[in-house]
Amino acid sequence: MSNSEFTVSLRVWHPTYSSESIASGVDLKPEFSQSVGEPRTNPHGKTLGGINKQSYCSFLLLEKSAGNFTDGVESLLPSLVLGKAFLRKL
Repeated sequence: MSNSEFTVSLRVWHPTYSSESIASGVDLKPEFSQSVGEPRTNPHGKTLGGINKQSYCSFLLLEKSAGNFTDGVESLLPSLVLGKAFLRKL
């Protein structure tokens, strides 16, 4: 496989868990998040009307890395072990 540039993120949607509980459960800081039941907003914080029907968190795990994708993903596995039990519950 040829070397390339890539970014890896973990994205979680859930119908009942808050974004705070998701972030705490995986022990990562979200780059973007929204919680179920809260007012919908755009990325700049402007209210869009309505409420979020589910929670969403996006965690940046590997930012613009060059090399072999499988090596990059393999290097992330130890950092995900902390949230393994929580991720299984999802």
